[in-house]
Amino acid sequence: MRKYYLDNARYLSIFLVLIIHVVEPTFEIMYPQTPTSGSELYAVSYITYFVLAWMLNLFFVIAGICARYSLARNGYENRKPGAFLVSRARSLLLPSFGYMIFLGWIPFLCSFGDLLHPFRWELATTCLKILMGPMWFCFQLFSFTAILALIVLIDKKDFLYRIGNRVWTYILFLIPIMLVPMYSYPQHIGKPVFPYLYGPPDESFFANICFFFAGYVIFSHEKAIEFLKKFWYALLIPGTALGIYVTITLSRNIEYYPGWVERLYSWIMTPAVLAVFIRFLNKNNRFTKYMSRYSFPYLVLQFPSQYIAAWIAVQLDVPRGYAMYAVIFVLLFIIMQILAVVIKRIPGLRFILFREGKPKPKKEPVPDTA
Repeated sequence: MRKYYLDNARYLSIFLVLIIHVVEPTFEIMYPQTPTSGSELYAVSYITYFVLAWMLNLFFVIAGICARYSLARNGYENRKPGAFLVSRARSLLLPSFGYMIFLGWIPFLCSFGDLLHPFRWELATTCLKILMGPMWFCFQLFSFTAILALIVLIDKKDFLYRIGNRVWTYILFLIPIMLVPMYSYPQHIGKPVFPYLYGPPDESFFANICFFFAGYVIFSHEKAIEFLKKFWYALLIPGTALGIYVTITLSRNIEYYPGWVERLYSWIMTPAVLAVFIRFLNKNNRFTKYMSRYSFPYLVLQFPSQYIAAWIAVQLDVPRGYAMYAVIFVLLFIIMQILAVVIKRIPGLRFILFREGKPKPKKEPVPDTA
């Protein structure tokens, strides 16, 4: 039985990514002609303070859960880590390189002039990050998948998964999360190219891999799912309180460097949000089907689309401030939808960028002969 809460959590997380990539103050640095500056910009950015601590974590938890379900589809004893890795390479690396070739040049050209003045030795690395765009997630996720495939090859008795069926296991994940510095807060504001997404390996890589394996080891268990479904409020209430505290603290002091409170917020709120989806959004309808179908195309198309949207907004001479934010949001979704529909009609490009093969023909209704 398909777990619809995973599909719904995925597309809603991507929707939050779209909002943050427009609202985040760093966007003004990447494209100087966009929204506004000063206190108004930071006021709009409160949403980023609230969601950045758990949004990426949720992505990796979902990826870990899906990795477990994929490996155990035919029984863990019949696992094929090699075939699993090849499948993940096709679904993660192929669209990532496809993005860099076919779409990455759009934000790259928009940012290139700012990168050259003054010249910096890290220019090559910065250019690669721009070309990579949002597909950094797929590259990093594939590296986690490669580590998992090696573990699965060695762990023939499925010991790693079995220890996840203990209540204390998730507490162990608190230790590295509390020790690793937070990487997704505005202490990086003022640096180019969304640096909070590309933190040094010691700041982002280890935190992300902790949540990936938390999804694989813990949250793929039915016992864990039932616990989250039953006690969702026990996580959501303290998590929301911590989130409000973090948001107020950061809004008052933009130079504040997150400490243990923000890490605890990240640790609590990630399963809390997952619990809300399990409890209330484990359902399927026409809207959820549509969003699930277009969630990955939206992820691929967001950066080129937001640059085009920002350029159009500037050409229309939209007033700076909230009006420009609104115009860019509307244009962003229109452009993404147009590009998605066009690319879906091009077989080779659709397969490379969206991981979609030839559409299955609709079955003809069987006539009633009664």
